[in-house]
Amino acid sequence: MRISSEVLDQTRFMRHCRRALHWMPETGFELTQTRAYILEMLAEMEPDKLEQMGGGIRAVFCSPLSPEKKKAAIGFRSDMDALQVEERTGLSFASRNPGFMHACGHDGHMAVLLALGRMLGQARDALKRDVALLFEPAEESVGGAQPMIEAGALKNPDLKHVFGLHLMPDIPLGKIGVKPGPMMASAVELDIDIEGKAVHGATPHLGADAVMAMAQIITGLECAMARCVDPFMPAVLTIGRVEAGQLRNVVADSAHLECTLRSFDGDLTQRALKMIQAAMDGADALYGTRSRMTQHTHYPPVINPPESTRLVMELLEDSLYPVEPRTIAEDFSNFQRATDAVFVFLGCGDDNRKAPLHASTFDFDERALMYGLELFVRLIDRVE
Repeated sequence: MRISSEVLDQTRFMRHCRRALHWMPETGFELTQTRAYILEMLAEMEPDKLEQMGGGIRAVFCSPLSPEKKKAAIGFRSDMDALQVEERTGLSFASRNPGFMHACGHDGHMAVLLALGRMLGQARDALKRDVALLFEPAEESVGGAQPMIEAGALKNPDLKHVFGLHLMPDIPLGKIGVKPGPMMASAVELDIDIEGKAVHGATPHLGADAVMAMAQIITGLECAMARCVDPFMPAVLTIGRVEAGQLRNVVADSAHLECTLRSFDGDLTQRALKMIQAAMDGADALYGTRSRMTQHTHYPPVINPPESTRLVMELLEDSLYPVEPRTIAEDFSNFQRATDAVFVFLGCGDDNRKAPLHASTFDFDERALMYGLELFVRLIDRVE
């Protein structure tokens, strides 16, 4: 994919924005510095609308054409939040907020959208459609897409399409991965809390053993996922943290499990949740405990619509990189539930930067940002 001179002209600006944002990582909806920086930068571009909504930011650049002559409005999305990771990159522009880091490339995503806004502001008179830039909070935690949608981020103008990207270090620099259909899995974060009855270890029959119930639930779920789920329907249950008991000679009166469930099929997710509940009910019946399940987040799977995705693939030309579905999750999926939306992986890999996403040493080749910006510019001109 040839990079246009207009995009090349934004290279220094994107690098400046990325590094400034990398200094100020913040998490969730607590994005005071990040939000202020983006608002200041966008204000200089003089969008027709600049709004805070649902904890995020929307900037709209309107075409001067009459409504009947405009093409359908489209949007582009970037996430804003960072991770609670202590940075160990040694970069000159490393995090100035101890214990926090842009370890997932969201600083790069924001830089692409700011550069796109700059180009839109400079070419406003030539715009054939209204374009919205969506800056989303809390993608790494509870998800900020749905609050923005509920606040009206896709309305006035009504966005027919939304496009998003994510830097991906295992895809070569200059390549962009995309496919129609499932791209990323759904993710449900859930806790299981088991209430038992503590008694002396010498008289376990007088109590209700939360540890034994926990063990029953864990083994039951592992067997159920292996034997009750079609092996051609990928689903991954991870029990990442457990805690139970206080003393070696006392039957535990409580246990706590923290889990994630991932799949590419909403019906399968619901079936798996019912299996978890059944395993809890069985353990409670056997050991006399009482268990409850709490869901914290539920990101649907990222599934790219075929027609719009084929257009993206055509625009990529020789930069198109074949990809398979991944069991990582993204709440861009909520935009897909609300409108026609396509998500791509932006390759940033090279031999000198091999750290994976979320690692304390993660960094990326900033030249990758040109390819993301080039794709977005082409989409403004070509999408129907």
